[in-house]
This record gives sequence, C-alpha cells and structure tokens, in this order.
Amino acid sequence: MNLPVLKGGTARTIANKAQIWHTYIIMKYLRNVLILCVCCLLAGVFALVVIRIYESSEESREKNNVFINLRDFPVYIKKGYTSAAMCAQADLNSGAWIKIPARKENAPLYVKALFPNAKRTFLSPFAAKDEAYTYVVSFQLDTQTMMKITSNKREISGVFLASIGDNWEVFLNGTLLKSELHIGKNGNIASHRSYRKVYFPVDNSLFLAGENQLTFRIVGSPDDINTGFTYMTPYIIQDYNEIPKNNDALTVALCAVYIFMGAYHLALFIIHKKDAYVLPYSLFSTLLGVYFFARTTAVYAFIPNSSVVHRIETGALYMIVPVFAAFCELLTKPFGTLSLFVKIYSIFSVILIVTQALFSLPFRDDTLLVWQITGLAAMGRTFYYLVCFFSATVKKQRALTAMKLPFRAYMHILAQTDFGILFIGSSVLLLTGIIDLLNAMVFRIDIVTSTYSFFLFTIGISFLLARKFRYLYEQVADLQSAILKTMAELVEYRDTVTGSHIERTKLLVEILTKAMLKDRRYSSMIKDWDIELLVQSSQLHDVGKIAIRDSVLRKKSALTAEEFEEMKKHASFGVKVIEQIENSAPDSDFLEYAKIFAGAHHENWDGSGYPNGLKAGQIPLSGRIMAVADVYDALTSVRPYKRAFSHEEAVNTIKKERNRKFDPDIVDIFLSVQEQFRAVSESGRF
Repeated sequence: MNLPVLKGGTARTIANKAQIWHTYIIMKYLRNVLILCVCCLLAGVFALVVIRIYESSEESREKNNVFINLRDFPVYIKKGYTSAAMCAQADLNSGAWIKIPARKENAPLYVKALFPNAKRTFLSPFAAKDEAYTYVVSFQLDTQTMMKITSNKREISGVFLASIGDNWEVFLNGTLLKSELHIGKNGNIASHRSYRKVYFPVDNSLFLAGENQLTFRIVGSPDDINTGFTYMTPYIIQDYNEIPKNNDALTVALCAVYIFMGAYHLALFIIHKKDAYVLPYSLFSTLLGVYFFARTTAVYAFIPNSSVVHRIETGALYMIVPVFAAFCELLTKPFGTLSLFVKIYSIFSVILIVTQALFSLPFRDDTLLVWQITGLAAMGRTFYYLVCFFSATVKKQRALTAMKLPFRAYMHILAQTDFGILFIGSSVLLLTGIIDLLNAMVFRIDIVTSTYSFFLFTIGISFLLARKFRYLYEQVADLQSAILKTMAELVEYRDTVTGSHIERTKLLVEILTKAMLKDRRYSSMIKDWDIELLVQSSQLHDVGKIAIRDSVLRKKSALTAEEFEEMKKHASFGVKVIEQIENSAPDSDFLEYAKIFAGAHHENWDGSGYPNGLKAGQIPLSGRIMAVADVYDALTSVRPYKRAFSHEEAVNTIKKERNRKFDPDIVDIFLSVQEQFRAVSESGRF
C-alpha cells in the first residue's frame, strides 16, 4: 500500500498532523464508548420494564389453589382509625374514603402522596406527629375460587406485601392476622416497623364467598414516605408455601463476601501503609456489605427497629461514592493527594450522614433526594476523571512508541492494565447506579441491579490489588519457602514431646512481657517492641533441640555429664538454625527475636549459664524473660526423669534462684502475675 506524501511537509507539519490524527482516534474511541454506555443504559431500562410486565403477568396468573392480586381491586384509604373500620364489612361508600381504582399501578399508596402536608418545608429537621390511617382492599371471591380454598385442607394461604410501614395491623374480614404496633405512652411510635417483603399465613376459614375486606391499620408520620405502601408491586394473597420466603440468601452471601474483602484489605493496609489506595477500597467494600445487608429482610432478625436499619442503610450509601472516588484517585496517582472535589464531597457526605441520623425520618428522606442528585453528579465526575486519565495514558503510550497506536493497543490498555480494569468496572457501576436511581424514582421495583455489578467489581478490584501486592507476597513466599525447606531438612530430629511446652511458654512469655510493659523499670525498654511478633517468636526458643540425638533428647532417665553437655548445645544450634534461615531469604529481620530467645534463654544472671556465659545486663532482656517462663513450665511439667512440681513449689524454686539464675526485677514482676502462670499451668495441659 502506498502512503500519501505530505507535500512541503516538515517535521513540525508531520507532528501536527499526527497529533490531529491521534486526537481523532481518541475522540472516535470515546464516542464509541459513549454509544455503548447509552445502549447499556437503555437495555437496563428496558429490562426494568420487562420485569415489571412479567411481574404483572405473574400476579395475574391463576395458581393451583388461590391467587389474588390485590392490585386488581380498588383500595380505599382514609385518615383515622375506628373499630368499625376493622369490622367484617366496613361501609366504604362514605365521603371520608379516598378510592384508588383497580389496576392503577402507578398510583402511590403511601400517605405522604395521598395526604400531603403543606406546612412542612423541604429539609425541615422535624416531622408531623404520628397519625393513624385505614386502608381497605375489597375483593371478590367467586364460588369456584372458594371451592379451591376450602377443598384442600392441607394448604393454607398467605399474604405477601412488597412493603408496609410504619406501624401496622392487618385484618381479614374483621379478624386480626398480623400486628406490628409499638406505640409509646405519649402516643407516638416507640419502635418503627417499616418493612420490605412482609409475609404471613392466613387461615382459609376466614375467606368468605362474595365480598372480602383486607383492612390495614397504618400508624406513622404523614411526612414519612414509609407510612403506607412504598413499593408499587407485588401485593398478593396466594398459597403460603409458594411465597418466596428466603430469596435474600444470595444477597446475604454477597454481603459476607464484601465485608470479608473489606476486612482483608484493611489488614493489608495495616501491614503496608504506603499503598494508601487500599484503605478507601477496604471502606468501599465494607460499606457495600453493610448497605446491601441493610436492604435484606434478614437484617430485621438483628435490628427489628426499621428506623435504625434505614439510617444505617442511607449512611453507608452516602459514603460509598466519595470513598470510591478517593480510591480511583489514589490508585491512579499513588504519590499524589486527593482532589479538592473529593475532599469537599466527602465532608458533604459526612454532614448528610450525621444529620440524617440525628433528625426525623422525613428529613432522612429529603437527604436521600439530595444524595440522588449530588451522588449522580459525583459519579459522573469520577467517570469523567477516569476518561481523562485514560486519554493521558494513551498519550503517554504514544509518546513512548512515537507512532500511531493500533486499535488493539487501546484494548490492551483496557483489558490488561490496572487502570483498564478500574475503568471497565467503574463504567458498569455507573450504568447500574443510574438504572437503580431510575428504578427508585420511577419504577419502584424491589430490585437492585448494582448488587451484582458491585460483586463483579469487587472481585475484579481484589485481583487488581492482589497483583499490586504481588511483589510483597513474593518476598514473604521466599521467606516462608526458606523456613519450610530448612525445617523439612531437620524435621526428622524433632522432639515430638515439646509441642505443648512450646505453646505454654508462649502464653507465659506474653503474660510476663505485658506485665513488664506496665512496670516503670522496663516500660521504656519494651514500649517499642513488637509484642505480638515477640510472643510468636518465642515458639522457636528450643528450635536447636531438633539437632540433638534422639537417644539424648528422649532419654527417660537423668542425663549423664557427657549427655548434658550435648544437650546444652541446643542453644547454639538454635542460633545457627535461625541464621541459616536468615541467609536463605532476604528481609528476614523479624527472626531477630527468635534468635535471641534460642541463644539466651539458658544464660544465668550470675554468668554461670550457657552457651556464652553472659552475666546480668549482658543478657538480652527477652532472653531473661524466656528464662523465667521456660523454667516455670519445665518445673510444673512431667519429665521422664521427674514428677511435675506444684505451682507453689515452682514459685519457691524461682524465688530461691533470683540473683543467681534469674533477673531479680523480673522475678518480682513474675510474682505479681503468678496466678496467671498458675492458670496456664493448670488449664493449659495441651
């Protein structure tokens, strides 16, 4: 193929045209991405419409026994509650009732829309006093349906309500079916019960041939959107066994995954604080788990008060967007700081969380509307930031190659780079977030599409972060491999009897070290220690024994002088074993504690110990700690050549050996915690 010649072209002309061509490619690609996003958004809206139509058809489909779609019948609503309204056949022809025609599915059934409070202003922190309302669904049962109900004695019917609140009672033909009234002495609601997916059984004998009335006593603030029936569908009566009672199991499982991933990455951040982006991702994943769990029916088993649940739900929701934006920025510019936008929006979100927690539920609903607008804008801004970063990445790649990038190069950036995974995941989240917002504002179907997109995103980002931690993991893996290799070579020499001794001395070292940390004589020396690492390292204090001959190590009688000299070598052998591990893997400084324990726990305060004959302050402090713990456990344990000493005998022996074998100050601290030592000795016979 012949390339066109640029007449009169100079280097600058070629560069300018190349830049124009490159910009054209980027704009063309971004246009295609935008078209794809719009198509996906339209597909999501179409899916919501299809689901809505499908649910309507499902509600209308006749079941084997009884299936009554309550939206097929008119709903009568009025202010106030009287016992007459709860009778078998209430008079629905009086002028006090508001009638919602049958099958008018877009008609709101919550009190705030039916009885608007003109006095309340938007974002008013207070709500009107709780009031009572009566809802009646009058439905007809023909002879054929009644025969189906009465003929099958083994089946019972049930009521399923998509939502109901705030406090409520349900009656069928004057008989109480279910009550969730929790009214305080002042007449206001003491504990809220605005629930989703409510279901309960109905005795078939309560149905009547002809007209039946399902009556709801609703109590709540007229300003609260949850007073009444928030969701539009489904509201049905059908066979109780066919009601989907446990369809939240998958969501609960996903929530557990989100929270686990959040805790896991928080632990990674604590270990490696340099990677600041891990912290917002940890918070992001945890908040997702909290938010989606708060939307399940399972949460009411732990927190029955729906007011608390809803505030937790919205609080988590408000922080998801700023935390996600912070994660995107810190991941793409790890040595930079958060933008002013993210900082301001984070503060704004915190203000929303605090105020919605302090003020009334209607105020919480108002803040939710504010979030729907600002949250969508913030998500759009984050997506725009990622698009700009993608463009900058492409320009940098082109500058490195000094040539036009082929289409597959763009695909490589998206499919095989950290940013690409983030960009694709964020695009999916943005689309599902918009779909959920449209659902919340228009369709009101109890489906959250972002539940599953968030799961895929969380898994993808987890792999991304795992790849970023790969180098650190490789270092740890090298060290672990060296330890396993060294121990495998020496495992045949292990003393199978020492396992319990090792576990007990670890507990004793922990008790003694924490007590010394509170003592002014040692607190300044110990405060900078890694206590957890110290305690774990104490398990290697006798590692040198694996190099001692079995005939000596497992001898069932007292050792001869020659055998004792050999046994004494386990201290120096232990140091050599750990040094061998250190030489086999880099960055193994954490073994320093273990090396001190192995080499110094048989040194005596008066210099008569081994292997180096160290005296007093020459003995490392951790070695002096281990000496007390090791001897105490040895005294109170059975050995082939001796009985187990009592706790009192062991304490007296250690007291006698102060200033000779043990540091006298450590002995004093030991005496102050001797009862904790006794507890380990008496209950720690592993």
